[in-house]
Amino acid sequence: MSRKGLIDRSALSDIIGGEKRGKRSGSVRGRPRKGRGGVSEGKEKFSTMVGSGTLERARAAVYYTASLTMSDFVEEALRREVARLEKQRGEKFPEYGSRLRAGRPLK
Repeated sequence: MSRKGLIDRSALSDIIGGEKRGKRSGSVRGRPRKGRGGVSEGKEKFSTMVGSGTLERARAAVYYTASLTMSDFVEEALRREVARLEKQRGEKFPEYGSRLRAGRPLK
């Protein structure tokens, strides 16, 4: 089946906002991405609940964007949101020492 209307990754940046990247972030096939100080950044699997409409939009964006994977899409979205929150806060978040609470946030 043909994927009509494919867009390239730089066009995705125009759609979801943020900086344009010349290089692709994430791993290069078979090689882990280098983190701070040239140290390989490990990858971890996690699961979360996401609204079905949001998930369907993300799946469509990944499907119609050449060479984009869901992992790359989610990692970039998380990176941008953490950067936005740190900018709003005025500094990076400190390391956390315990497990995050699961479930609904306390009010």
